[in-house]
This record gives sequence, C-alpha cells and structure tokens, in this order.
Amino acid sequence: MTFKRIFPPNIFIWAIFMLAIFICSLVANTAKAEQSYADWVKYLKIEAERRNIKQSVIDDAFAHINLTSPNEKIVRSDQHQPELMQTFFSYYDKRVTDEFISEGKQHYAKYKGFLEELEKKYNVPGVYIIALWGMETRYGKIKGRHNILNATATLSYTRRKNFFTLQFFTALQIMEQYNRPAEQMTGSWASAMGHMQFIPTTLHDYGVDGDNDGKIDIWSNEYDAFASAAYYLYKRGWQADRLWGREVIVPKKFNYSLANIKKKHSLKYWRKKKVRRLDGRKLPTKPNLDAALVIPAGANGPKFLVYDNFYRFLNWNYSTHNALTVGLLGNAIAGRKVLQSNYDVGHNALKREYVVNTQIYLNQLGYKAGKADGKFGSKSRKALKRYQKAHKLPIDGYLDINIYKRLKQDADKKARAS
Repeated sequence: MTFKRIFPPNIFIWAIFMLAIFICSLVANTAKAEQSYADWVKYLKIEAERRNIKQSVIDDAFAHINLTSPNEKIVRSDQHQPELMQTFFSYYDKRVTDEFISEGKQHYAKYKGFLEELEKKYNVPGVYIIALWGMETRYGKIKGRHNILNATATLSYTRRKNFFTLQFFTALQIMEQYNRPAEQMTGSWASAMGHMQFIPTTLHDYGVDGDNDGKIDIWSNEYDAFASAAYYLYKRGWQADRLWGREVIVPKKFNYSLANIKKKHSLKYWRKKKVRRLDGRKLPTKPNLDAALVIPAGANGPKFLVYDNFYRFLNWNYSTHNALTVGLLGNAIAGRKVLQSNYDVGHNALKREYVVNTQIYLNQLGYKAGKADGKFGSKSRKALKRYQKAHKLPIDGYLDINIYKRLKQDADKKARAS
C-alpha cells in the first residue's frame, strides 16, 4: 500500500507564512497592554483575510469563536494547578494495567496488517503506535470536545501568543485544505486533535492519508492517525531495529549523579561503571550505542538505559514519566514483561503542599531551590542533590515522603537553633 501526504507544504511558502506570523505576533505583543480581547479577535480576522484565507472558511471559523471575551473553561484549564505531583509509579500504575494492556493487544491484532506495512515504510514498530494511541486518547475514547479555533484564539491572547497564533492560522489552513468545517475542528483545551492528539502545525507537517481515500482525517480514521504518527516518529529520527531502552541493574555503591537524561555515554562506558542487564550479564558491546541512565523513582526504583528512540517519545511529549510509560506499554502489548522486578518505593503522588514545603526547607537550609511554587523542576532537583551529597545520601534528586520528612526535621532543627 502506498501512503499519501496530502497538501505537502511548499517549504519556501511555509517559511514565509511562519515568518509573517512571528512578525505579526511581535507587533501584537507590543500592543497587548492596550489591546482588549475583542480587538485581538478583530486582528485575527483581518490577518486571516490578508492571508487570503477563503471568506467562507473565515466566516465559519469566527462563528465558533468567543468574540468579546476569552473562553473561561479554557482559561481555567490553562491556569489549573494540580494538587498532586505525580511520581513515576503514580503515573505508571494508572496507565499500565492488565486491562489496558489486554485492550492494546486486541487493537494491535485488529490493525496488525496495516501496522506491519507502516513499519516497513517508516521503521516504527506498531506496538508503539498503539501504545501512543492508548496514552493519548485511551485508544480513541477521549479526544476532546473543545473547538480548536476557539481554544487557539483564547490562548493566543492569554499566553504563549506566538505559539498559539501560529496554531490558529494553521488551523484555518487545515480547514481550507482539508475541506473540514469548524464544528469538526475539535480537540483538547490546549489544541491537541484527534486520535493521536496532534496540534495543528504537527498535523500540517506530518499528516498522512493512510487509507488512500484522498483526505486526511485524524479524528475518525484510525488508519490516517496511525500513519501520521508513524511518519512523525520517522521524520524525527526513529532508528529501525533499535530498542528504545532497557531496564538495568547497578552496583550497590553506585554514583547516581551519573543519571542524567541529557548526558549519553557509550555502552562501553556503562559496562565500566558495572551497569548490567537484569539477569546479571554484561551489557552488549555491539552495536555500540550511546545511552543515558534514567532513574524515575530514585535509587530504590527501576533503572533504565535509554537510547535514541526514547528521545523520539520525548519529542512527542517532553515528559520522562510519559516516555517511559509509552515504551513499557508498547513492550507489554508485544508480549514482553513490563517491569522486571518489584520495587519497594512509594507509589502515591505527593500533595502539592509537600512539594512547596520541600522547596521552602531546601531554601531555609541554604540549598537555593528557587521559588516555592510546587513545581519541582531542575533547579529544585539540583538543590536536593546538593543536600543529598552533603548528607552522604544517594544523589538521585528524587523527592519522596522519606526525604521530605528528613528535610522538615533538619529545617525545624535549624529554626530552633537560631
């Protein structure tokens, strides 16, 4: 079967289109202090007309947009602060269940022939396409009901103006090129659409007509959605006949500061550090792949060496928890064991107040964790690692209830002494 790319973007025209949006967004950003939402919507309409979008498309799109004030539901979703910080296991346990794996296997069996054709063309094993589908929309059950035009109009005014302005005008282009009415341009509040939750620019650049019916429909046509997902991963650099990663074991007195998703080393390097396969055998030497060590649940949890294909999952969604879960779910759909061992670590998410207090305690103890905002990012993790190093603990930067209690005790002790 031949898969068709419909409306392939002319690179030169597309570059001019994106540059024009960037320039217009800079102008719009400068004027934002004086500009109301209603005026911003008027600007979007004038700009759409200037770009020679068909008037019928413009009229249809703006009939589905809030004209006087941003959409409140979308603003609330955007500003929502989660009450819990997900740990790896709190994230993983909700998604990789026996029932979910079984459903994934059923879908893989149903589409196996087509997925094998995709793998021949794009190198990506079908089990990971099904895993991504499951992770994104629970195998097509939850695709979002927000109107994308309304969502991108609101978000281009309230935050990330350049990004969502580009999404808005690209959505208009998709309506025009795909002959898709505005009422069918649906997705998440953040403008992710269809079975695989593509944003408009991703659909524009990577959309594929999987069943050769002359159109691309990632909302109701699984073949188009799967082909588009495979093409995306292929173009982002998926390597044929390569693992995304493997679970490994490390020696007792291991230097956990070597775990860094941004620093890859050769397998020869990891062999020298006594990192081994789960059965105790040495790591392979051929092919001599580069790999990073990831420890998503700290020193007492699972450890993974991840290869280049893992980073393609990160291209899709830049979340280590998500990327590992996609890989493990795909492995399970293929019939392999998911996690090889049982780990004595906490599986519950942490309350946001614990995260905020941890940042406060680290700051009080002189470790400069930054703003106590409940977002345990790289600055907070580096601060925690400095604390762990000073107290001769495993330097894994992992926040759990045990390290929280220890920090609280040390901060209280310092406060009493001062």
